[in-house]
Amino acid sequence: MQNEHRTQPAEVLNPEAGMYRITADPDLLAACERAIDATYAEHPYYAARFAERGRSFSTTDSGWLVHTSGQGVEHATEQIAWLSRVLASRGMPTVLLEHHLGLLADEVRAVPGNDDRANVLSQVAQQMTTQRTAVIDARSTARLERDFDEATAAEPDRVARIGLLIVSAVADEVRGLVNVETSLRTWVADPARFSCAWIDAVDTCSKAARAAVRTA
Repeated sequence: MQNEHRTQPAEVLNPEAGMYRITADPDLLAACERAIDATYAEHPYYAARFAERGRSFSTTDSGWLVHTSGQGVEHATEQIAWLSRVLASRGMPTVLLEHHLGLLADEVRAVPGNDDRANVLSQVAQQMTTQRTAVIDARSTARLERDFDEATAAEPDRVARIGLLIVSAVADEVRGLVNVETSLRTWVADPARFSCAWIDAVDTCSKAARAAVRTA
């Protein structure tokens, strides 16, 4: 049975976040922080681009995800789809939220009495994986990410897993999301930050991803 769930305004933890409701359960908030740590370790792009301010929003977004997951899979799917579109337009292709949901589900499941919430988070993550790989399959995605890594291996300022984000951004736009590639490229193709060789690799990966889009 699901525990009674306490909530609080997001601005309690992040004054910039506003009044939307997030979990107030200390064990679940700790689970959120563990999941964020794991997500940031897997995707150093988060810290590199968004720094401490981004981390604060990760805390409140995760608290909102936990709260939303207690309202059933249909409602959570709709609400998380909305969040994924917002974040994607701000430089975070949906694969980032997809991966975070899976890690968050694992941490929430470790908190007694929260299996239902964890199951909802896991189901939404799986749905997002299915949507993404329906556009560019998993094998092609892995190949493109590997090719990007090889092309940028000697770059002193390289950031891990950027190839995956480029491929995801292409898949997102093919599915109808807007401003995903442009917002991502603002940072990953910034000539003040990266070399010409890196930016060439970004362009090559993007073109190859478009060529890998499934046609049937």
